Amino acid sequence: MPILFTGKGDDGTTGYLGDGRISKADARIEAIGSVDELNSFLGNAKCLIEDKSIYSMIETVQRDLYSIMAEMANLSGSKIQNAELSEGRVSFLEKMLEEIGSQTEMPKGFILPGETQQAASFDICRSVARRAERRAVELNELSAIGNPEILRYLNRLSSLLFILEVKLSKKDDLQKFKYTKAA
Repeated sequence: MPILFTGKGDDGTTGYLGDGRISKADARIEAIGSVDELNSFLGNAKCLIEDKSIYSMIETVQRDLYSIMAEMANLSGSKIQNAELSEGRVSFLEKMLEEIGSQTEMPKGFILPGETQQAASFDICRSVARRAERRAVELNELSAIGNPEILRYLNRLSSLLFILEVKLSKKDDLQKFKYTKAA
């Protein structure tokens, strides 16, 4: 049976792209971990989707998130083949936002999470995406992100996940959204 652990992280450090190790508490690792967590939650949400176009879009986003994690992990600053997030990826999200948004009735108040299992799943993804964005901003403030498209991408992604939550809050085409007003 293969050994499934190395023990190298027992001292509280982890490897990254390049030589050496850094603390697991480093802002870079926290940002990568938040994006990784988002990717996992998106995988869960994807399993609940029957719409093939949304399923495919989520898979594309998941691949983009791997590129983001690779860029965040690259301390050397060298180009990683097929891993640099381009402006075109942000444009992809903006196109999806416009397309889905034009087909979705927007709420006039707050939505309570949990109208449907699909919507609740995307609400979790949205909140994790916002945290990943905050961690990326923190990393950027430390001058540790060289690609400004990462911040733009995570910002647009959280908006897209909100639109998906709203779209999927309808239990059927005849039911209107249930809104709640803030206290």
